[in-house]
Amino acid sequence: MRLKGHAEQREEAEAQRREAVRVVRARPVSVRRSNGRAAVSTYSIDLSGLGILLAGPDTLALGEQVRFRLSLGDSEQPVVGSATVVRIDQRGYRAIRLDEIADADRRRLVRFIFDCQREDRRHELEIQEHDARR
Repeated sequence: MRLKGHAEQREEAEAQRREAVRVVRARPVSVRRSNGRAAVSTYSIDLSGLGILLAGPDTLALGEQVRFRLSLGDSEQPVVGSATVVRIDQRGYRAIRLDEIADADRRRLVRFIFDCQREDRRHELEIQEHDARR
């Protein structure tokens, strides 16, 4: 088996990121660093079945492993698991890749994302209909 070089790994990660359906949603997220400190509350900027773009904390380092707890709604159990900080964008937002997550949690997350897409599309159609009536 041939080991992938850094450039190949980066290209593969970028391809996966583009392939994942991503929705812009601010949802509460709790992040606990591997050093055992108290959990930090933040929120998502956007999310997919593969990862979450976090608004903070700005102290998370690239490559750092964390535990996360993502709230999908008041009546839903949170999605929990472990993740790795894989990117820091120009705004300082941290992208985490979901490394370990229960299958049931991943299914609930993907269902939430698809529901958000349907809601966004319905909203777009309502705007188009409103604009067409003018």
